Amino acid sequence: MAQMADDDPAEKVAEVRLADPLKARLLLMTSGVIGLHRVYLEQIPEAFIYISTGGIFLLGVLYDSFFIGKQVEFYNMLKLGEGEEMKKYKNGKLMANLSRMVPFSIQRFAASVGYAMWLGFLCWTAGSVTFGRSTSDSLLMVSALAAAVTAGVYVVGNCGRESRDLLYMWIGSFSTTFIHLRFIEDNCLRSLLFASVVATWLGNRTARLRTSIHRPFTWKHLVVSAQVRGESTVTTSVGALFYDRFMDPQRAHRFFKGDPILSYGSSTFDSSKERKWWDVDLVGRAPSWADMAAVFITDLIHQETRVLEKHSKIEPLRWALWRMYLITKFDVAAFISQEDLLSLCTKWTNEQATIRGKPDPSKRGKGARDYRFLGTARACDVVSK
Repeated sequence: MAQMADDDPAEKVAEVRLADPLKARLLLMTSGVIGLHRVYLEQIPEAFIYISTGGIFLLGVLYDSFFIGKQVEFYNMLKLGEGEEMKKYKNGKLMANLSRMVPFSIQRFAASVGYAMWLGFLCWTAGSVTFGRSTSDSLLMVSALAAAVTAGVYVVGNCGRESRDLLYMWIGSFSTTFIHLRFIEDNCLRSLLFASVVATWLGNRTARLRTSIHRPFTWKHLVVSAQVRGESTVTTSVGALFYDRFMDPQRAHRFFKGDPILSYGSSTFDSSKERKWWDVDLVGRAPSWADMAAVFITDLIHQETRVLEKHSKIEPLRWALWRMYLITKFDVAAFISQEDLLSLCTKWTNEQATIRGKPDPSKRGKGARDYRFLGTARACDVVSK
C-alpha cells in the first residue's frame, strides 16, 4: 500500500511545476512580442527568437494566440513523463543512436536558414553603420558574420526537443563566409545565404532528440565530489577548480589527492521545493557540451594530480582527450564514473575478440584495419593507465 501511495499520480503532479494555461495566455497578451510566454514554458531558444524578431514580426504572436493551449498541454505532458520518445530495439538490444534520430523537416530547414540570414544581416548592418567596416577586407567582420549565422542555426536547431552540435555549424559558416567574402569577393547577402545553408546542413547531420543525458545547463550541474576510501566526501564546483588551477594550483591538486572516486551531483539544490516560473535555464535546453566541458576540466586537473603523485605517466591533456573520445564513442553520459567507463572498455574488448575469432571472414569486420577500432582500443589502453 505504501508503494502504491508513492506512485500516486496526484503526488507526482505535486512534485513538478505544471504550467497554467491562463498565466501563459496573459503573458502572451502582455509580452508576447518579447516571448515571455515561451520563457514561462521553458522554451528558451524560442524566446530568444521572439526577442530578436519582435515576435517573428507579430506573426508568431498571432499563431501562438490560437495554439497556446496545446503548447501548455504538451509542456505538462513532458513534465509528467508522458511525452517520451519511442525507443527502437534490434534483436532485443536498445539502439540508442537510432532512437534519437531526427527526421528531416523542410520547415525547420527553411526557418534555420531564414533566421541565420536575419542575424547575419543585423550583424552586417551594425558593423557597417557603427564601425564602417568593409566585409571583404576585414577578418574580424567575417568572423562576426560567421558567428551570427552560427548562432541563428544553433538557436533554431535546438528548439523543440531536438539538439545539434555547435562545432560543425561554426566550421561550415566560417569557411563558407571566408571563401565567399575573401576569395570570391561575393556580396554580403549571397554569402550569408550560402553560409546559412551550409551551416544548417552540417548541423542537421548531428541532429538528435534530447534524452536524459541532455539536461538543462544550470549551476547545479557544475558540482563534483571526491571520495577517498575511509575518508569523508569533499565537494566543490568545477568553476572553483578551474580558478584554483591558475590562482592556487596546490589547492586544486589537493582536492584530487589520493586518486579519489569522482561523482557529479546536484549540490544543495532541493528539487522538492517549488520552482518559480521565472527559475529557468539560462543557456538552451540541451547543451551536452556544457557537461562535456565540465568533465574535461575535472579530468585534466585530476590527471595532473595523478602524474604529480606518480600514479600515472600519461600526459594529462592526452588522457583527458582520450577519455572524451570514449564517452562520445560509447554514447554515454558525460558524468559516467571511471569504473563504469572501464567496464564498457572491457565489454567492448571482449566483443571485438569474439568478432575476430569468427571463422567466416565476412563476419570479422575490418578489425585491426579499421581506424575506429584502433582509436577505441588505444583510448581504452590510455584511460586505464
